Amino acid sequence: MSDYETTELRCKSCGAGLHYTAGASSIICPHCGTEYVIELAADEPPATAYDSEVLDLLRQGKQLQAIKHVRSRTGLGLKEARDYVRDLVRRENIVVSASVNRAGCIVIAAAVGIFFIGALVALLITVSG
Repeated sequence: MSDYETTELRCKSCGAGLHYTAGASSIICPHCGTEYVIELAADEPPATAYDSEVLDLLRQGKQLQAIKHVRSRTGLGLKEARDYVRDLVRRENIVVSASVNRAGCIVIAAAVGIFFIGALVALLITVSG
């Protein structure tokens, strides 16, 4: 269930129905041409056309690709794009799994190998002793 309530928008001048497009800074009545400027709360970043693409990447567990996508579409720096993606994850309640990088896998494999070699040496000492 959504936290948002749908509201029908009507022009105050003529009563015609208004349609809001995500990311738009104003709404213009298609019937009489009256323009309504949209003001966002200071803590609410504007929705962007590429948010859905970024959300799709995040839901697939591709956080790094999402950050790269934001950088390519906006020209933001690495920190700003990362912060934007993290804020989007928080706002949309997306669970992003922590991935283990290749170096982490190598360290884990080495530790397991050392453990088994130590166990094998202990076993050989016990059997021969």
